This record gives sequence, structure tokens and C-alpha cells, in this order.
Amino acid sequence: MGRGERFRVVVLGARFGGLAVVHRLRRLMGDRVTLTVVDQRATAVFRPALVEAMARPPVFVRSLRIPLDRAVGRAGTFLNDRAVAIDAHRRLVHLASRRPLPYDVLFWATGADAAWSVVEGLSPATGGLCEDFLARHAAAANATWTGGRILFVAGPYRADPRATPQPASACECPLYEAAFLFDQALRRHGRRDHTEVVVVSPAGVVGEALGPRGRARLQDLLDTRRIRVVTGARYVRVEPGRLVLADGALKAERMIWIPPYAGSDLARRSGLDDGYGWVPTTGHGRHRDWPDIYAVGDLAARLPKTAHAAVTQARAAVDHWVRTVRGQSPPAPWHPASVTLLDTGDGRALLAYGPGPVGDAREHVVHARWAAWVKDLLAWLYVRSDGRLPFTP
Repeated sequence: MGRGERFRVVVLGARFGGLAVVHRLRRLMGDRVTLTVVDQRATAVFRPALVEAMARPPVFVRSLRIPLDRAVGRAGTFLNDRAVAIDAHRRLVHLASRRPLPYDVLFWATGADAAWSVVEGLSPATGGLCEDFLARHAAAANATWTGGRILFVAGPYRADPRATPQPASACECPLYEAAFLFDQALRRHGRRDHTEVVVVSPAGVVGEALGPRGRARLQDLLDTRRIRVVTGARYVRVEPGRLVLADGALKAERMIWIPPYAGSDLARRSGLDDGYGWVPTTGHGRHRDWPDIYAVGDLAARLPKTAHAAVTQARAAVDHWVRTVRGQSPPAPWHPASVTLLDTGDGRALLAYGPGPVGDAREHVVHARWAAWVKDLLAWLYVRSDGRLPFTP
């Protein structure tokens, strides 16, 4: 890296992975980079807390938002726009409403696209929690709930069938959390006996992201709270008032979905995917064919979607690029860890941690009040610090 040399850095996406890239670059490179951050949303949100919609009024979402022009701040320029194509040959990002952005290095953190159309009849109107507008609608609908069956449904995960490990469900654990929170809210208002709460998942086991200890503890909690789980679900279609499965149908007055995920349309359009919509990367997040592109978060991980994975991947990717331009030896590659922090709605949270990509026999499991305080603290820190988390200083 020559004296005074500046690098044009473009960051696509400003959620957990994207903001972690911004803060890490600011710390390591300062004014040595000209940074541009692009996101089609004007605000970021602490998404793990959106499940609280099942127990709180719609306005709670406001406390989870970060204005992205403020978050990018002194580090660079924020563009509220959408990337429509990446020209890796010419190192250009084509935007929906602006001229193409040139880059020396691109950090890609847009996440996987919600593939609602994978299941016939499914759409955001069915109900969900994975975006702030969906969480607001869910919270508003709770006010008119009078009873019946509610389904919390995890969409399938579509990727290269040869890739391992590979979850069957797109993002299962937040639905258990949402079910616990709704159960507790119903109990507070004396309406629990009029409601059947059911979690539906394509996974073959309860809590597939957890290890044996975590699954056993989760199952105990589900049994105690009378929450039923349907595993191994194969979805045929969604109809008004029922979910049709390959082996039958479940009637329901209401559904809450985590949608299917099938990679990135931007990766497909740009010819940068692995043939299944996902970005192929090295252990440092570097694109296997294009060394000036890094992908972080669930766009590349093919693991259960977690903030921890996205943020730690961002750190590994930035550190690798910085060492590369400085002519230094590369850092250790990213090592995935299994981290689950699940609010059980009773003032406690289930915390499961394992050193591998999914839970195994080495997993540590705690169900305690302090674990719930940790989750609340992380949300507070994330918003107050404009997207920084303790494990990505």
C-alpha cells in the first residue's frame, strides 16, 4: 500500500454484516478509503428483537431503528438506493436510480432474498416477522385475536444439495421465540385456553440449529407451555385458513412465517452465484473467482441465519482485505460458532453456545434471567452505537 493511496470501497447492504464492515474499516483504515454504503432501506433495525411484536404494541419497532445516514456518518457516504447488477469485470455496481459506482473492493452484505413464491399461495400478506413492517402488522393483529389455532411456520432453505452442513429450515429459532412470547402474552390476558399454538418446520428435529442439550431443553419448555411442533413438514400451498402439507393440511385462523430463502437474485443476475443463488467464498469471505469481492452474512454462510455469524464474518473479511493491501500475511479464516439466544417470554432466555457451525455435544446451554438481560442489552447497544456489537470492535 503506497503512501497516500486511497481505495474506493463499496458496501452493499447495511444490516448486521454491512454495518460491521463499516465500523471495522473506519477503525483500521480511517481516511485511507473512500467509502460508499448502499441500501434500499433508509434505516437499519435490530432484527432479533422483531419477535417482540407478539407481545408488544406496533410502536415498539421505533426503538429498534438506526438512521443509516447517521450510522455511516464520518466513515463515508450513504446512498438510499438498490443495486441491480454487479459488473465484476469492470468493477462497477449498477444502481436503480444513479450512475454506476466504481470500486476497488466490494463488500457484499445484502443477505439472502426472501423467496415467498417458493410456496404456492405464500406472500408477505400471509404474515411474518422478519422485517419491521411485518412485525408492525403482526403486533396490530394481536389486538384483535380472539382465539383459535395460530401457526408459526419456518420456510424451507434452498441451496446446493451437496453443501454441508445445510439446514432444512431458513430460520427456525425465532419462531420458537415468537411462540413463547405470544403464549406468555395470552396467559397475561387470560386467553391462552382459547388458543392452540403450533410451530411448523421442514427440519427433522425440534431446534435443528441446536445440539442435543439445547434441543432437549427447548422440548421441555415447549411441552410445559403446551406448544406443539410439527417437524419434517413439506409445503404444498397456502390457502385461506389452512396450510396444505404433503401428508395433510393444518387449519389455522392465522399464520406467522419466516419465509423460504433461496439465495440472491442480484447474485444470479450478475453471474456471481454458485448456480443456486448463493455466493461462493473462501474461509475469509472472498469470492472464489473475483478477489475484489467479499461476501458476508447469510448470503454466503449457508448456515442458520444469525447476527453473530454475519458480524464475525465481516470482521474476518475486512481484516483479510486490509492485510492483503498492506502486504501482510492473512489472518486466520472465519470459524463459525453456533450461538442461539432465545427469549422464552417468562423473563428468561435460552442461551446455547457451541464451537461448531451447528450445535453438537460440546454445546453449553443456560436458561436464565441474565440471558434475557444480555439480549436486551445487545439491542440497546446496537441501536445506541449505530450498529456496533461487542464482538466486532
